[in-house]
Amino acid sequence: MLAELIFMIEKGHAWRLSNLEKIRHEGRLPPAYETGLATIATWLGTDVGHFLDATSPKDLDRMRAVFRQQVTSITEETKV
Repeated sequence: MLAELIFMIEKGHAWRLSNLEKIRHEGRLPPAYETGLATIATWLGTDVGHFLDATSPKDLDRMRAVFRQQVTSITEETKV
């Protein structure tokens, strides 16, 4: 999900985060999305509402770094 959000922002579609926040406030965001966004927000040191309201292209480097860190962590955990 984080990779999708990064791609969306890179392509100039950061406004879609506002749409997600609206859907979330209306209670129409599926639980899996809510959980995924909460996890990503935690990785970025914030909450879902702030993440969806305040994230912009200037946050991409930090988001990419978190993505790399999480992929590395998962890869290390799955090594046999």
